[in-house]
Amino acid sequence: MTQPHWTLLATVFAAQAIGVGVTFGAFTVFVDPIVNEFDSSRGVVSAGIGLMALMIGVMGPVWGPWIDAGAFRRMMVGGAATLSASLLAASFAPSLPALAFLCALAGTVAPLIGPLIGSSLIGKVFVEARGRSLGIASMGPPAGTFLFAILGGEWIVEFGWRTALRGFGVVAGLLVPVLFFVIPKQVSRLVPASQQVRWTRSRLLRARSFLTGAVAMGIAAGLSLGWGSQVVPFVSDLGHGFEASAFVAAVGGGTGIVGTLLFGFLADRWSARWLFLTVIVVQAGSFCVYLSAPAYPVLLAAAALSGICGGSFATLYAMLLTERFGAAELGQTLGLTNVFVLPFASLSPVFAGTLRDSSGSYGLPLVVLAGGMLVAACALLVPSPRAVSPAAEE
Repeated sequence: MTQPHWTLLATVFAAQAIGVGVTFGAFTVFVDPIVNEFDSSRGVVSAGIGLMALMIGVMGPVWGPWIDAGAFRRMMVGGAATLSASLLAASFAPSLPALAFLCALAGTVAPLIGPLIGSSLIGKVFVEARGRSLGIASMGPPAGTFLFAILGGEWIVEFGWRTALRGFGVVAGLLVPVLFFVIPKQVSRLVPASQQVRWTRSRLLRARSFLTGAVAMGIAAGLSLGWGSQVVPFVSDLGHGFEASAFVAAVGGGTGIVGTLLFGFLADRWSARWLFLTVIVVQAGSFCVYLSAPAYPVLLAAAALSGICGGSFATLYAMLLTERFGAAELGQTLGLTNVFVLPFASLSPVFAGTLRDSSGSYGLPLVVLAGGMLVAACALLVPSPRAVSPAAEE
């Protein structure tokens, strides 16, 4: 790879680390402090991450075609600036409705510096060793989750949740000049000229090769995101302190670095479909470990296992899509997949938090999450052809 390629890879890594880390990655450490300040419930506050997921799902099909058109720099700079402003504004929010609106705004622009645009950009530009390149870039979200979950926990204890949010807003704002000066104005000059978009949205929605993967990704990623918002409250319920609980969340995010890099390398050699199926089944097993209310060291081990699996989802799914449709379709196929992620990511945190509030336990939510993962695995078992042209599906 050339120097511009390595620079691009590093920048996408940083953008994804910040974009995911300051939103989904660190959300769990803010749940209880906000519950306490506004005298609310975990179910209500957890709706914030559901709103972010809702807007990501709604906007995915909108941003996807724009991404395929190549307007990467404008979209990423605009996304970072808006995310920074929403975090800073949230730190002054006087009420839960105001926080809800700002969560929705953050969800609207999060894809513009997150895995949607990052995987599309890397998948298009990097042809040789695409799995390795996607794996390196996709280390950003778990790295950001690890970093910002720890920082968030420490800053909340030391300064309060509002100051912690302001710090996150400043960090997101620092991305703006970096993206402006590093992302080429015309990324298309790095993209192989042979790549041409052939699929339309309606054809994708009729294609079994797309639907089976999208259903699996929707359930697996959506439920994992939903559970991520409940990790700190769950560990706290087991009798551990706030900082110890935040560390479990950080481990779950940080070990995703191992998963995305390991499975990125493996996906260059083996079928992404079978690798994806494997990590989904293992993720279901990690939820079963949580069910036993284990001791703290076992909690850390389960969080690490869960992080390795969840961290690989984006890389393996992007590779699955390129296997079936080619790299030119990544923006549209990834964006459309967000619609399938939407119901699970937006409803599962509310479901888990509300059920815990009413029953006093996370037992039933964990059973449902484990079962949902197995359903996702079954979707990948449906025979689906490689379909790099619409004619292959018609």
